[in-house]
Amino acid sequence: MKKIKSSLVVAILLPVLLVLAISGCNKKFERLLTPHTDTTTYVVQQPKVLYLIIDGAVGTEIQNINPFGINQLSKNAVYSWNALADYNSYVDPTYTDGEGWANMMTGVTRSKHRVADNTFSGNNLAEYPSFIKMIKRDADYKGKFIAAFSASPDFNNYFSDSADIHSTLPTDDAVKSAVVKVLDTSSKVDVVVGQFHSVAAAGAANGYTSSVPEYNTAIVHIDSCIQSIMTALKSRPTYSKEKWLVVLASNKGSDTATWKGADTKFQDSRRNTFVFFYSPTYGSTYVGQPNTGITFTGVAPQLTNSNNPGNPQAQATTDNGFFNFNANTGKEYTVEFKIKILNPGSFNYPTLFSKRAKFAAANNGWLFFCQGNYWGINMSNGSGNVQTLASSANINDGAWHTLTGEFYNEPSDAGKRYVKAYNDGVYTGKVNIEDRKDLMNSTAPLAIGALAGDGGNPNFLITSIKVFNVALPDSVVQKNFKKTGVVGHPYLSNVIGYWPCLDGKGSALTDESGFGHDFTLTGGYTWNSFSDTDPLRLSPDVNTSTYRQVPNSVDIPYMILSWLNAKKPNWDLSGYPWTPNTFVAN
Repeated sequence: MKKIKSSLVVAILLPVLLVLAISGCNKKFERLLTPHTDTTTYVVQQPKVLYLIIDGAVGTEIQNINPFGINQLSKNAVYSWNALADYNSYVDPTYTDGEGWANMMTGVTRSKHRVADNTFSGNNLAEYPSFIKMIKRDADYKGKFIAAFSASPDFNNYFSDSADIHSTLPTDDAVKSAVVKVLDTSSKVDVVVGQFHSVAAAGAANGYTSSVPEYNTAIVHIDSCIQSIMTALKSRPTYSKEKWLVVLASNKGSDTATWKGADTKFQDSRRNTFVFFYSPTYGSTYVGQPNTGITFTGVAPQLTNSNNPGNPQAQATTDNGFFNFNANTGKEYTVEFKIKILNPGSFNYPTLFSKRAKFAAANNGWLFFCQGNYWGINMSNGSGNVQTLASSANINDGAWHTLTGEFYNEPSDAGKRYVKAYNDGVYTGKVNIEDRKDLMNSTAPLAIGALAGDGGNPNFLITSIKVFNVALPDSVVQKNFKKTGVVGHPYLSNVIGYWPCLDGKGSALTDESGFGHDFTLTGGYTWNSFSDTDPLRLSPDVNTSTYRQVPNSVDIPYMILSWLNAKKPNWDLSGYPWTPNTFVAN
């Protein structure tokens, strides 16, 4: 076999995608046939497409199973086990078949096709139809013959009803047989679509993991169907005169999210799909998940606690009334912030964050403090009644850590007032403060940094301060502690104070919650730039360009229409083309 290098290689794929994104959606379709076909001696081959959809096939789970037939196709394919059903941010408890089909058949996402669930209520498929309907409506495609066979009635009704031959069949085996028959008997067919649903059914009933026997068996069976279909395709009498693109893809992954590792869409098992773009002329090109250890960068306030008159202690304060966590009202609160201690060592009770005048028993209120290598929350009612909730977690290691404290009513103890703490999302303990409830009425301002008389001299950066008017559930704290912002937080509507602390200059830390309670910096503070990557503790927002570095479902219609030499730039598709790093020829 002779290899011919393509002008597009994987190493430069991302810049190409970014250029396409900038140029907008009304772009010309890429010509995806191999460049060496334009010779005077070459027999012109007719472009054709076989599109096989496997509902509910979680990409990484299929990779674990490694089915033989699919694996064989990878030798001549651009493929990914980390493909995405959707790159957009929607806070939904499920990701449905309907939305998955719509993305992979229309080439646009929910914001345009408006299919949000399996009811198809309020859809905009008239304006953004399936690529089948686009082909049948367009004069340039006059004579294109399309056959579509589905295991799900909704797929047939909403996405393949414009095909020349289309039907809903009772089983995946029946779909396989119909696809094989049309490949065996029809020389004029240009596009064949087969939609299979048994894998999704097995996953919904038993679980969407490769370790589940029923799910594993369903995948292996579909793989045998794919092998039969590929045998029929290559046995066509006209095969040598045809140029086939074979697309294998899942419409979605699981029914509910199973998060693995960092909090990105790549770890959302609902959106994790697999995509293969196969052609005999393609060299093997694997597209893996990009690095999501995104760097957390910014310029944050560096605060010190020093008794040196030439370098007075740094502090930031804000409204002293708005944040009175008055327990008598029965309200609950969560305080969370990120801290990076720059001079690791053993400290003697310096304050980090507080609503209290002094770290003394006679002063009511609460505060987060550092002692030795650990941190804690100290509370006093102002009458010498002091309670400390200590965390054994080491935060004096030069890394970013997220400290979380909750003031709440404990349901297991007759609703008495408690405080509990989390270190980097891990629950570390709770303590009863029922007889100290008046500490919530401290007249001291909410403050960052050391209080008068504090010992020790920590030098630290602070960012991502959040105050919620609710006690966050354990699972929410655990899942969201790495977030450096609030976008996408499930309790965003409960934020009553949010200071990113990345202002970078001046003497104010802006409150971006909408309530306008800015902090004012005083003393010996400085602005310090930082750049840190720590996927175990930090999860900066991942932007769309990162998610577009793998095949997305919306790319499939674009690829199909490009393969068929589409000439219409005005279909307003959201997809991008995928080309192999090498082409091969006999």
